[in-house]
Amino acid sequence: MSSASPVFANGKNMHRFWIKFDVRFGGQTYGVLLGCGVTANNFDEAMKMCETVVFRGSPVPRVLSVIEDVDLASLDQKHVIPNIADPGRPGVWFPGYNADPLPLAFGVRPGGNWLQRLWPGGDGRKR
Repeated sequence: MSSASPVFANGKNMHRFWIKFDVRFGGQTYGVLLGCGVTANNFDEAMKMCETVVFRGSPVPRVLSVIEDVDLASLDQKHVIPNIADPGRPGVWFPGYNADPLPLAFGVRPGGNWLQRLWPGGDGRKR
C-alpha cells in the first residue's frame, strides 16, 4: 500500500489531511509549526478535531494551506515522519495525538518510537 493510498476506517473512505496554520515563533505554536496531520471524513471534521485536540478550545490560527490525501512520503522525513501516530486511524496523527495511551502513562509524548525512548533496547529488555 502506497503512503498516498486512501484510508478506510469502519468501512468509510477517510482522508489524510495536512494542514498548515499561521503560527509563528514566540507565540503558542501547539506543536504545529510544520503542520498538522489529521485523518477524517472531510475537511470540516478534520478542523473540528484540530480545534478540540490540538488547540483545546483556544482560537484556531488562520489556515495557510491544506493537502487532502497527503502522500506521507512528501512530509518532513526528519521531524514529522519519526513523530507521527497512526495515520490509518481517525484523528490527529501529527502531532501524535491519536497514539495509544501507554506512552502518556509513562510521561512520554505520543508519536514516534516512544518505546525506544522508554527502553533504549526498544523492547523493554536490559542489554
